[in-house]
Amino acid sequence: MTSTCLHAVDPVPGIINHQGRIAVSSADFTGNGLFCFSLVSGAGVVLWHHDGTPTGSAQPATQLTILVDAGLYSVTLGDTGLAGMTAIPATVFQNGDVRLRIWFDDQAPVAMQQMSPDIRIASAGYAQRAAMIEDGAITGASVLNASLTGADLSNAAALSNAQVNDDLTIAGGTVNSSIIGGSSPAAASFTTVNASGATTLA
Repeated sequence: MTSTCLHAVDPVPGIINHQGRIAVSSADFTGNGLFCFSLVSGAGVVLWHHDGTPTGSAQPATQLTILVDAGLYSVTLGDTGLAGMTAIPATVFQNGDVRLRIWFDDQAPVAMQQMSPDIRIASAGYAQRAAMIEDGAITGASVLNASLTGADLSNAAALSNAQVNDDLTIAGGTVNSSIIGGSSPAAASFTTVNASGATTLA
């Protein structure tokens, strides 16, 4: 019994489109097959089971019934619109090496078998990681000079420890002491302030 991955790709969010091929006794299988899917690390540590079984278990507790036609099948892993399928957490792809582990049962006398080898997930899976920006990941060095304008910021945006190297211009807003260090800042000075609205410094 063999399984071949044709591809495992899809964009964010959280879904991997997997297509594969199943052969039983060197012949392409046709019919309803029972499948289990897990994502594991390169070292074999379980990161996700398709049915939400706790990762401490070696194998999912339930199976998915998938139609196989002339050996070919497809499934959208992590698609919660499918019965018995749970979402793939974005944290799974914080691991540098993620692989797809598959079990298959052709519902013949032989019980469900684990396919070998595990299939390494290509770069598309890691697009999910790119969609999740970790706390503190963006610093001043990550932002190109002059790439942010007022239109990019919410009217209610709060600035902490802001540094302005050139003149500061405020249109229709209010500057209060909390922006420059609290109700009684130890030292605060502006070379030039142009404001069309009220300016209040405590």
